[in-house]
Amino acid sequence: MNPFAGFIGPTTAYGRYPFFAQDIIEGIARLDWHDRPIGKGGSSKPLSVRSLMVLFEQLEEITTEGVQEIIGTKARQAQRYVKAVELAIPYLLQARPRRLVLEMDLPQDEAANEEYRQLLRQRCPELVDELEPPSAADLARLRQALGDDAFDDSPVINAAYYKEETSTRPRRKSSKRHRPGPTINKGRRKPGSNEVSEAS
Repeated sequence: MNPFAGFIGPTTAYGRYPFFAQDIIEGIARLDWHDRPIGKGGSSKPLSVRSLMVLFEQLEEITTEGVQEIIGTKARQAQRYVKAVELAIPYLLQARPRRLVLEMDLPQDEAANEEYRQLLRQRCPELVDELEPPSAADLARLRQALGDDAFDDSPVINAAYYKEETSTRPRRKSSKRHRPGPTINKGRRKPGSNEVSEAS
């Protein structure tokens, strides 16, 4: 069983790449999953960190068939992902922040959660409530209503909402008035004279 299904992912407060899981998942993804002897040729490609996180988000039970359906890979490669998830789960459970431990509310965490609840009541009595966290289905509907970028933690997403408004005040007209230059009369020069006659 995958205890993290519905508790991590883009529709949760922890995002697709939770801070407490990154080093663990990246390290496991880089392991040699092809069992090549030392000195043998060829490359051992790491597993996809993104695919591993998608499996943690969506699959309540990690099976070869389920992995094939989610990430679209062959059975042999899907088995590697199953092994990687099984290897990662104990380390992820130990690395969880206390808030997530409380939210997951696993049977083995009952004593730790009760201690944490008492601590919250002592330090922040006004913040403790009995409301249930939203379900994964409710969060999915909210995501659909708000758009895919509503839960994205990228700093460039929703930049339009934070763009400073440009000033709409009209430009001030210059106080300098245009002064016309001297008028030049064009005419014909009289024969044998420097005077210029005005054009009729």
